[in-house]
Amino acid sequence: MMDSKMCSSSKCADWALFLLRLVLGVAFVYHGWGKLFGHMPGMEMFTGMVGKMGFPLPAVFAYIAALIEFIGGIMMLIGIHVKHAGYGLAAVMLVALLGAHRLGFGPTGFSFASIELPLAYFFMSLAVAFLGPGCMVLMRCPGKC
Repeated sequence: MMDSKMCSSSKCADWALFLLRLVLGVAFVYHGWGKLFGHMPGMEMFTGMVGKMGFPLPAVFAYIAALIEFIGGIMMLIGIHVKHAGYGLAAVMLVALLGAHRLGFGPTGFSFASIELPLAYFFMSLAVAFLGPGCMVLMRCPGKC
């Protein structure tokens, strides 16, 4: 059991939200960067993937998704507008789950491994969107924490 002097519940919640935002931020900045600036998968390949999902104007939707990942990840890292970023990132992951990952159903049947990471990112993003940034943010409003 944790000593109450070490970690009050609100202090622990702030640390937990900070760590969650840190992991999400790094992951989404990495994936958004890879789409926008040409490595794994790169914008051309990602646009093709979006087109195969049936989106009209796949290049537009590919850039929107990549920008949401990249900018949303930065917002998570510094703790600004994390509710908006969380909902945007969750929406991108929902599309990935339904489209690219087909809810884990592929030609050989169901595979949880194919949806595990986007499913985790989806729920982690929603959790931060529901709970907010916590107190460990770059710019804190006086009296908020």
